[in-house]
Amino acid sequence: MSACAGSVTHDQLLQRSGTVRIDPQAGAPGLFRVSVRNDIDFGFDPDRLEDRQRAAAGALRAQCDGLDFVDEAVIDGGTNFVGRTLRTYVMTVRCKARAPT
Repeated sequence: MSACAGSVTHDQLLQRSGTVRIDPQAGAPGLFRVSVRNDIDFGFDPDRLEDRQRAAAGALRAQCDGLDFVDEAVIDGGTNFVGRTLRTYVMTVRCKARAPT
């Protein structure tokens, strides 16, 4: 099974693999913490801000009409066996509410 970066299927694969994780913020409706690991993935570079924001928007597509990016922190995780720097990017995002239909 293949999926193009930015597609719904690709967004689902990123979540299932644990590359992207979504956690609602307790006591703050519409506020989420989105964690993105800098795993290797063709067509998706988690070290690029635009790719991380696109992954967050895709992961929350069903709940939000868009996102406001509040802040971001980087957690360094050392290096792997080939010397690649391991990082987790943690973004706080606010969901733009859906317009009533």
